[in-house]
Amino acid sequence: MFMATVACPVQAQEIRLNVLKSDELALRRMVVFKKSGDKISSFVKIDSFEPVSGIFVMEDATGEMVSIPTSEIQKIEFEQTVRRQNPVAQEAHWEIKATAGAGLRYKLSRGALRVESGELVLPASSPSTSVPGPTVPSPEPSSREPGSRITAFKVSEARSLTVDGASESFFVEVQAVTYTHETFSGSGSSGLSGTRK
Repeated sequence: MFMATVACPVQAQEIRLNVLKSDELALRRMVVFKKSGDKISSFVKIDSFEPVSGIFVMEDATGEMVSIPTSEIQKIEFEQTVRRQNPVAQEAHWEIKATAGAGLRYKLSRGALRVESGELVLPASSPSTSVPGPTVPSPEPSSREPGSRITAFKVSEARSLTVDGASESFFVEVQAVTYTHETFSGSGSSGLSGTRK
C-alpha cells in the first residue's frame, strides 16, 4: 500500500515541516546562502539549532558536522523534486505530480525555532501573512486511463528560511502542495512526466 510521510501540524501548538527527509512523494534538498556570497548545497541534514547562540549544526554529504551562526546566513532555500519511476522497474506504471497552492510567511523569534529529527518546528501561534500561490493554468483534458487509481496527498512544504539580520529573527515561508500519485492499470510505460516545483 502506498504510504506518505506528510508535513503538517500534529498538535495545535506547533507546525512541523519536513525539510530534508525524502519520502515516497519527493526528493528534498536545501541550499544555504551566506551573507559572504557563498552558496552551499552539500548539506543533507539540519542536525540541530541552538537558539541561545544562534548556531545551526548541519551535516554534509561526507558525514561531517558543520556549525554555522545565523549571523552568517542570509537565507536557506528548500527544494522538492517529485519522484520518478525507474523506467526498467518491473511494476505497474505510476506517476506523481505536484500542484503548488497558496502559502504563508511566518515570522518568529530566534528562540521560537526548533529543529527535531530533521524537521523545522514552529509555534502554531507565530504571526503569519498570506503568500499568493502561482497562477494555475486551465486544466488539461484528463488523460486518466480506465482502471487507473489516483491518491492525493496535501502537504505543507517549507520553501525558505530567511534571517532578519537586525533582530536575528526568522521568516519561514511555507507552501501548500497537493501531490497526486496515479497508478495505471495498463502496461503502458510512456509519459513519465514528473513535475519539478
